[in-house]
Amino acid sequence: MRLATIGPNVRLIVVQFLMRTDLVPSNIPLKRVTSGLSNVVPSGGREVMPSTRGVYLLGLLDGICQIDSQGSYDLVDCWADHRIDGKSSVRFVFCHKNHIESDKLFPNFVAKRDKLIDSFVNLADRNLWTAMGHLNPFFDQGKPSGHDVLMISCAGRQPAVDNLGCTVKVFRDGKDTNGQGIGPKIPITDRAPKLVAVDGDIVLN
Repeated sequence: MRLATIGPNVRLIVVQFLMRTDLVPSNIPLKRVTSGLSNVVPSGGREVMPSTRGVYLLGLLDGICQIDSQGSYDLVDCWADHRIDGKSSVRFVFCHKNHIESDKLFPNFVAKRDKLIDSFVNLADRNLWTAMGHLNPFFDQGKPSGHDVLMISCAGRQPAVDNLGCTVKVFRDGKDTNGQGIGPKIPITDRAPKLVAVDGDIVLN
């Protein structure tokens, strides 16, 4: 399933996780009252990925924001918004490098960016998520800019690593009607649908 084509037209890729507040990585800053991206409100878009359970997200980061800085996007904002129900939204905002205005990034954020990316890696690699995707128009000062925002909303966390740090394993072919496992046990991530970048497209495999 193709969600979007990587390029300057997809100005932002936003990944938002909904989780228990006590599971939010300690280095994620709280949402600021004002932000360099606060006046950008993605809305009026279309669904490009229906709600899908157990999605493995690590391949998305590998495809858009590579460690060697060769990716097309870079992390430009990250924050957590704690709610009164004991849950928090944690948002990572990746911007296409053609649109990054480095002088508008907060210096404290830039200094911590690598560790924030590490937090994304942990959330994406150690869990599966129920994910949904929308492609929304990008609004700048209240007007559509002609660019898009790919929004990936993630909830329903399912651990892929147990309390001992071992990869959770499942039966390769699931279970029969009697609840008996079918096939050998394999890492749960091997069976999971994967959000990845392939040949310039972001797809769900």
